Amino acid sequence: PSFEQIDRAIDRHSSQYTYLVQIAAYFVEQGFNIQYFLNETKAKKFVNGKDKQLYNEFRPESASLINRFTNYQAVKNALETILKTKNYSTRVPTISFLEDIYYRDCIIICSLDNSVIYDEDDQKLRGHHAIITGFGSNSVVYHNVGPKNAAPDIKVSKEKFQRAVEKTHLFDYGVLVVLPPK
Repeated sequence: PSFEQIDRAIDRHSSQYTYLVQIAAYFVEQGFNIQYFLNETKAKKFVNGKDKQLYNEFRPESASLINRFTNYQAVKNALETILKTKNYSTRVPTISFLEDIYYRDCIIICSLDNSVIYDEDDQKLRGHHAIITGFGSNSVVYHNVGPKNAAPDIKVSKEKFQRAVEKTHLFDYGVLVVLPPK
């Protein structure tokens, strides 16, 4: 499915953020075999109404923007789907793990913080999604799907990519793996 199809399916409106968990839940509902990496304690805290508290703890400098552009009910529904279907892992994925599963014909979608990728000093979250398209000896190659500078085959160091993923950890670990069909 395209990201446009996913946006329609999760009832995303142009000013709302799309969370990786919403994409994960969409894939589950479509019958795909996935592995979504989350912090189960924080996910349950979010589902149980502590969502705004989590944002304030996570990135206080971005909390007002996140609060304004988040459809909390849609995110909670997606988290409930993932928790109920148990299509998740609680381990924190490493770059070496991602490289290993990439070569097993898996599709890897990550949340990244653009402020890390573009070496910006701004501490506000600049989150977006990327699809890993390859690995080099010390690099990750990905397709940037937005929100700005959408482009294929962007190459960054593995260390920078790992930091960019880590900066997006709220209730998840910023990684969704779509496994090949059985």
